Amino acid sequence: YFVACEGIAYAQAWSASIKVSIFFLSGVYTSLLTYRAAFHRLNRFPGPLAARLSNLYITILSVKRFQRHREIMRLHKTYGDIVRVGPSELSVNDPALFHSIHSKSSTFTKGPWYNLMHPVVSLHMIRDHDEHSRWRKIWDKGFSSKALREYEPRVAFYTEQLLKRIVCNGNQTVNVTALFKYYSFDVMGDLAFGRSFNMLRDGAAHKYMKSSHDNMLTATAFSHLVWIFPIVKKIPGLNYGHVQLQKWLTERVKQRRESPPTTPDIFSWLLNGFENLDHPTPQDEVNLVGTHTWSSSLGGEFLLLNLSMEAQR
Repeated sequence: YFVACEGIAYAQAWSASIKVSIFFLSGVYTSLLTYRAAFHRLNRFPGPLAARLSNLYITILSVKRFQRHREIMRLHKTYGDIVRVGPSELSVNDPALFHSIHSKSSTFTKGPWYNLMHPVVSLHMIRDHDEHSRWRKIWDKGFSSKALREYEPRVAFYTEQLLKRIVCNGNQTVNVTALFKYYSFDVMGDLAFGRSFNMLRDGAAHKYMKSSHDNMLTATAFSHLVWIFPIVKKIPGLNYGHVQLQKWLTERVKQRRESPPTTPDIFSWLLNGFENLDHPTPQDEVNLVGTHTWSSSLGGEFLLLNLSMEAQR
């Protein structure tokens, strides 16, 4: 609030404050936009002018049809293998640069997008190299040849359910995208939490699979405006789905820790690694709830198989 002094009325104080704020913000954003458009070190890379000025450009492309990968590919066809898609972002489509960017010896670090879900951080979203290496070693134990052989009968069980679901439809069209999601979540539930979601058996999506996808859809839509999602997560009402999902995941982790299965699973290795930390923190505990699905990979593989006459023969 503003206190009237020396005979200045509240209305005059508000008016003066608004004018000062307008002049200040005008100066700040004029300088910012001028720098991005004319003096930024990424200006030597081609791309739309709007992308130079604001991340709103790529955000609009993302939410327009939720086909950002197609929009990015269209930009590459127009501007080449390296395109400026934001004030400080480049999209690289040159295979020769893959090793330089993604190898273990690379000096590149993951961008601020990977902090989007903080404090919930899965393995692939850890930005610190040392922290990632520490948890990667624990994950590697859970995916060793011996461990994978132990998981094989359980994965085969759900694979059989998946095939039965596809075959039982006969010559009718099958929504394999949905089935692959059911499959990946059922396997994840068994190997991570010691219980299946039974989506393949019931032929229906679990409540929290929908919640997980909605949560990631929102996060992806605003992934280039990294300051928005943390705000949304704190607003009552808007954050309901996110809060309920994290609460449910935390409960599953708690139940899994209290009731270990007779047959080792992926979570057994993660929990052992967590318990062996010198000073485990809540952040480390939250890391455990990070999960990965492979439904997108299965969808891509089946698409390629359907497009290949040789594979069909």
